[in-house]
Parts: sequence; structure tokens; C-alpha cells
Amino acid sequence: MKQKFFTVVFTLVFVFVLSGSGIRTFGYSFGYYDLYTYAKKGDLEMMTAVYQKAKGKTPEKYTIAGTRSTIRIKMSDSFFGADISQSSNTDFSSNAELYKLTSDATNRYYSPASSTKISFTTKIGGSQVRIIISSTLQSGEYAFIDKTTITSTGNVTVWTFGID
Repeated sequence: MKQKFFTVVFTLVFVFVLSGSGIRTFGYSFGYYDLYTYAKKGDLEMMTAVYQKAKGKTPEKYTIAGTRSTIRIKMSDSFFGADISQSSNTDFSSNAELYKLTSDATNRYYSPASSTKISFTTKIGGSQVRIIISSTLQSGEYAFIDKTTITSTGNVTVWTFGID
């Protein structure tokens, strides 16, 4: 009985220490910045996109909880950036994608086979990447996909935002 108690306590302490140590389970951290001062305005909303296998003629898709991101961006005075300091993979442009999401009454979705993928270029400076969107983003919901975080079940970390 004592051994089980100490095992549980040790596990809880270990998890507590790790959660406060700055160890992250994602490669990149996406944010948005002031276009004029370059000051960080905030982080995009980090979510998990749940993988759903293709069924028949329906392509694979990823489901993101909720119909709208809590982060709303005004593109006329903002730009996107990513902190890559926690990633061991230096090839940002092949591991990050931007998709326009579709929504229904409860969730947001994207499918690599059928959703609109938004092109962007990057400028890397140290551990920061400035993301330059190739076209004007229209009103709607969007997500940056961090492909370095794909789990064994296919789920992936996404960073969501909306344009009004």
C-alpha cells in the first residue's frame, strides 16, 4: 500500500515539475505581431485537431472543437510569426501549413485533400520566423498546422485564429 502511495506521489511530483519547466510537446509556437512596432500582440489559439480516417469517397479530415477561434485578427495592422526555438527540425516551411477551415454547428474542419491551403513564405531571424501570407485572407476561420506534432493516432497540434 505504501509503495503504491509513493508511486502516485512521485508521478504527480514528476508531472508537476515537468509542466512548470517549460518543456513543450510542440515544435513551434505561433503568434501575431503589430505590423508597425513588431511587438507581439499574442499567441494564436493552440488546439488539437482530431484525425478521422477516410471513409469511402469521403477524404480524411481533422476536427477542431468549437465553431470559432477565440483569437480574432485584424490583418491591416498585424502579421504572423513563429518561435522555432523548441524545435529540433530547422525546416519550418515543410513542417507548417496554413488552411482555411470549414465549420458546421459544432466544430471546424480541414482536409489536406480538399481544404484550401494558403501559401506563405518565411523570413527566418534566429529563433523567430516571420510568416508572409501570399494572398489576402478573407473572413473566416484558419489554422496553422504543426506537422512535427502528429501523434501515433494521427492527431496534430494546430494554432487557430479567425478573420472578421
